[in-house]
Amino acid sequence: SVFGSIGGSEYRSYNDIPKMKLNRIQHYFGDTLVLYTSDEDPAYPIRNWGYLNSAIQSPATGQYPSTPGRRIENFSKVYSAIKLDSVSFFIMGKSESGKILGSRYNHRLPTALVWTQLSAFNGSMLNADTSSTSIYTVSQKDGNNLYLSKINNLTGNQVWDYESVPLPGQAITSRDLLYNNLAEQFVAGGYITDSATTGNTTGHFFLALDSSGNIITN
Repeated sequence: SVFGSIGGSEYRSYNDIPKMKLNRIQHYFGDTLVLYTSDEDPAYPIRNWGYLNSAIQSPATGQYPSTPGRRIENFSKVYSAIKLDSVSFFIMGKSESGKILGSRYNHRLPTALVWTQLSAFNGSMLNADTSSTSIYTVSQKDGNNLYLSKINNLTGNQVWDYESVPLPGQAITSRDLLYNNLAEQFVAGGYITDSATTGNTTGHFFLALDSSGNIITN
């Protein structure tokens, strides 16, 4: 299956798979889907590519036709992609230098890369949600820090960021996110694991920020 091939080809162990909800396959146009694939092993044959796959099955072969792969620049790992408009996608992951990375692509342009937001921090951008003008991202910084940011979806400029640092012995794991357009709030949730206590206690967290980056609920 497609989903089996994603897991089998890209992750060397279960612990490498993010616990965050990931968006990998998006609608492109008509009957065509886009799938972003990557692998951090430089020797792996499908590294940092986007594949456009038709949703129509061939009666003769039983397969789903795909176009040639298209290179996604500067990523060592791709975790998610969301559709920004009818022609553009925001792709999230980790740069070849290990930094948090998000890029806007328009595959109908001769040069598909529109802009890149490269963080100064090591880690991975896992997923995002959007308002009409902005992209709200959830990243995991090295050290298990939760890192949220707001990016202008036209220019790629970062508007603000917010970081939650775990206490010693704890690890923050994000699981889901949502931008509430009605309330104009960005919400991220997940769990906290505490290895410093007996039984490796796990609790949950729910973090809500307004569109200006102010904490509503923590």
